Amino acid sequence: MQTCSDDTLLAILQMLRVDIQRPEDARQAREELQRAHRDAMIEPVVVAWDGAPPVVWVRLAERAAEDDFAIVVETESGEESRWTRRDLDDRISISSADDETDLMIVLPRGFEPGRHQLRFEIPGRHADATLIAAPRRIAAAPRAWGVFAPVYALHTRPDSGIGDLATLDQLGRWMAGRGGTVLGTLPILAMFVGHGQEPCDPSPYAPVSRRYWNELYLDLRAVPELAGEPEVAAANAERLLDLGALAAARRPVLETAAARLRDTPARRADHDRWLDAHPDARAYAEFRASVEGSGPDGVALHEYAQWSMAEQLAALAASLDSREQSLYIDLPVGTHRDGYDVAARPDLFVRGGSVGAPPDDFQPSGQNWGFPPLDPVAARTNGHAYLAACLDEQLQYARLLRLDHVMGLHRLWMIPVGAPGTDGAYVHYPAEEHWATICLAVARHGARIVGENLGTVPPATDRAMRRHRALGMWVIEFELPEAGDAILEPPGAGVLACIDTHDLPTFAAWWRGLEPGPRRALLSTLRASGDLAGEVDDDPETVLGATLAWLGRSRAPLVLAALEDLWLEPSPQNIPGAGHENETFRQRAAHALEELDDLPSVTRALDRLELARRSPT
Repeated sequence: MQTCSDDTLLAILQMLRVDIQRPEDARQAREELQRAHRDAMIEPVVVAWDGAPPVVWVRLAERAAEDDFAIVVETESGEESRWTRRDLDDRISISSADDETDLMIVLPRGFEPGRHQLRFEIPGRHADATLIAAPRRIAAAPRAWGVFAPVYALHTRPDSGIGDLATLDQLGRWMAGRGGTVLGTLPILAMFVGHGQEPCDPSPYAPVSRRYWNELYLDLRAVPELAGEPEVAAANAERLLDLGALAAARRPVLETAAARLRDTPARRADHDRWLDAHPDARAYAEFRASVEGSGPDGVALHEYAQWSMAEQLAALAASLDSREQSLYIDLPVGTHRDGYDVAARPDLFVRGGSVGAPPDDFQPSGQNWGFPPLDPVAARTNGHAYLAACLDEQLQYARLLRLDHVMGLHRLWMIPVGAPGTDGAYVHYPAEEHWATICLAVARHGARIVGENLGTVPPATDRAMRRHRALGMWVIEFELPEAGDAILEPPGAGVLACIDTHDLPTFAAWWRGLEPGPRRALLSTLRASGDLAGEVDDDPETVLGATLAWLGRSRAPLVLAALEDLWLEPSPQNIPGAGHENETFRQRAAHALEELDDLPSVTRALDRLELARRSPT
């Protein structure tokens, strides 16, 4: 149990724009909030599941309870429906208390899935809402397995210094030859790389925007404006990437490509049509150029880079589709405090606060992740349009989307800026509205959702995931029992199963440091299942292969193997916590993609996983 101090609670309420200065003001502040809620007449978001008629709750002052009113719904396609009080008379339930009348109105019909606009009108006043009509359940995930690797860590021969979308596709082609159908990676969103006056932050979980892409991952060899140009030399060949140096080496090449666009009318026309269809992309480019101090040329470069990323991401998605594979990427829970999304819509973010996590066994001192939380009231006012835009941008290319910190759909641990992770409080969010936004987006794109539900998770989050058929996560490093004579139950049908995640030790490091009790429990489980021979010792390569086979035969729809685990990599990509910033999200893979078939531990482990996935559960 975590206790919130009065000072912390006051600070968080003030960040949420509540007019309160001291604890004694709480009653008055609550009355003012209730008055504002009543004056709004209707909620800013109405959810209707599975084509059911929407239910609209109306709050009216007693004197207005008998006034005529109308409800108007305009669908996404432009169709308009209008009902007056007389039309709805037998669909209204009325209750009154404290000079207020509440109406529960059931509209006569349901609507096709979509984000529609609803208006409640009485003489002299009206109130608007977003009507989200969504399917309640996400399509079931097929039985599959895949490989996870950060894009930046991948490399091939000849080496261009950093992985790109072409390298990611090459990993997908290699995986397809072994039966894998899910290509997983970290977020590939835009980040600050330290160009000009901008900061440098290599974390993919602190993106400049959750709607725009990281131009470091452009395959420059496939850019038409650079056809025939020599390849960009690797900025360094060290194990830890210097992202700033890599960005600096690639920058003049991109500038050349953007400048050449003026001389290719057909391509320029395609570029301009894309910008017309994505008007916010110009504002994003202007923001990046302003932060860098790069002027109009910088604007042109960032417009060009985002258009090129859209082209190459579409090509990657098509390539994967042709092999019946899916891209699996991660949507971060937040965005950089100094990034574009916050600058473009400051009203949507709690600028004086940070998101984090309370103390737990994983991080006893709590966590402060530094980025600002969404304002739950402001996000509702525009019908969660920002979340919908983020989802649509990801899902047009990825058929599997992992929602980082999925419990944030229900509540976030909010911390005053500068405070430690222990000094916060949970702020609740409109979970049903969030899930409706997600289910609608996923249905439109024919995709699936994985929710990262590790750590301190409220029971309501897991219940909602089951209700909407989103996959949870089952991580063996968290699941092993302490008792050595215990047998581990395999993962069930509602999860993505894996050995570890990007912020946990690699399998080799974990196995090396594992306590005797959990070690014996895993070995006993694998021997009992027949995946590990009784006379075999605890050789890490053998245990890894047996563990993947055991996971592969489970009921989990999706099993994901970290590429670096397969060759027993000891060093993780991400070491959470202070003091490791220079080692995080920068590590190149120890092996080039061309070497994978020459690594027996890699091929044997995946052969066992493929065979297990084809076996009955």
